[in-house]
Amino acid sequence: MLIQKNGGFYVEVFSRSSSVTGSCNRFKVHFPNGKTFQFLIDCGLFQGEADASSKNWIIPFDAEEIDAVFVTHNHVDHIGLLPLLVKQGYCNPIFASYGTYQLIDVALYDSCKIRDTTTGYRLYGTEDVDNTLKLMVGCCYKRVIKPHKNIRVVMYPNGHLIGASIILVQISYAEESINLLFTGDYNNKNMFFHVESLPETVRNMHISALFTESTYGDIDSNNPKFAPCIIKNTKKAILDGKTVIFPAFSQGRFQEMLLYLKNMQEKNLLPLDIPIWGDGYSSLEYTKRYRACDLGVKKLRTDFIPQNFHTVERKEKREIRRAIIADKSPKIILAPGGMGSYGPIQSYICKYIERDDALIHYLGYCSPESKASVLMEADYGSEVTYAGIPLTKRCEFKRSGERSAHAKRNELRAFAQSLNDLSSVFITHGEPETRSNYGQYLKDYLDESVQISNLDPVNVYRINANGIADVYSAYFHT
Repeated sequence: MLIQKNGGFYVEVFSRSSSVTGSCNRFKVHFPNGKTFQFLIDCGLFQGEADASSKNWIIPFDAEEIDAVFVTHNHVDHIGLLPLLVKQGYCNPIFASYGTYQLIDVALYDSCKIRDTTTGYRLYGTEDVDNTLKLMVGCCYKRVIKPHKNIRVVMYPNGHLIGASIILVQISYAEESINLLFTGDYNNKNMFFHVESLPETVRNMHISALFTESTYGDIDSNNPKFAPCIIKNTKKAILDGKTVIFPAFSQGRFQEMLLYLKNMQEKNLLPLDIPIWGDGYSSLEYTKRYRACDLGVKKLRTDFIPQNFHTVERKEKREIRRAIIADKSPKIILAPGGMGSYGPIQSYICKYIERDDALIHYLGYCSPESKASVLMEADYGSEVTYAGIPLTKRCEFKRSGERSAHAKRNELRAFAQSLNDLSSVFITHGEPETRSNYGQYLKDYLDESVQISNLDPVNVYRINANGIADVYSAYFHT
């Protein structure tokens, strides 16, 4: 199909990801005068997928042609390839909320240590991170950002994570406006801060396209998989003399679990003599900043460190880890490592997976191809390969969704229904089957005039003021 270069007013969108990681959506605005403006919403690392390595090495568009980047939140599957984008020539502003701005350096310097599992090389180095941070622009919530004379961008608070944003992009020309709204990874609540609803002005605004995540797009919040079980499982494991290992994302889940464990102690649900170990430089640095920086944390929640909490210091980490693992007495270990594919958690899983005195307890979503899911689904006594090492699975594995930072299907639908003048919905950030199921579900609740589509990397989508105007193959588009 030939694409008209001049005379139209529309936006083309191309997405890099068809699952829950590697979030990166490119938008190309076409103005009637023939001018264009290109921007990205996020630029994230692929994780836990069979072809993650090949995807991470290639950004399939010219970085030098991108005019602006907007970041939804500080998780590596949304920001982890920003230094690669800069390395390949991007040199314009990267806009993020002040919360994300104050924390993103930790994530990026940590990510640059990750070696590609296929090649053994790093995607980028510290110099690339340095150059990326120079481009960062911290933004206040609910304040207008003007990356172009015809474009207004506003960020709104999002409960997924401290610093997370819902992003509104308003593109205008003459009397016409194309309004795009992005949930990012969305949640309507958070343990550390009060989550405001979208202002009425936004809810009543004509939204040409809503881009919504769908991690739990096929499960409602009352599903048994979200039932509280961490307290029960932890208490039983400790009584049985086991060590409990919690793999926890370094920002968000790690700090929430510290608060959770402190609450257990205060309710006499966890003995004070059980040591709690926190590992990982990034996790501990975020923990310090949650307590000391102006990040909007509720005053009563700044003191969230449980009693008997110990940290694995960087200079002595190998010796401390060996001592922790050698100690047979029950304890709790929190260590970062995404879905088990990198980070300090690997050191503990490698040692504890062959022991029957351990419980490895995952705290949220794990993609089907991730190391976490593979280990969870393996039979007791079977041989598994982890971190390149053949091991025999003997420890206990459990998973809980109660601490998930993602909204569930009914909560995502409530957000979409809160928009009173909605033309179209693009479903993203979910497994393919989940996206499809959520799309069918939305059709039963939204007005029949609302167009619903999966944001799929094989296609480019054209959006005008009234929603989806055209769809064509990404492989034949220039």
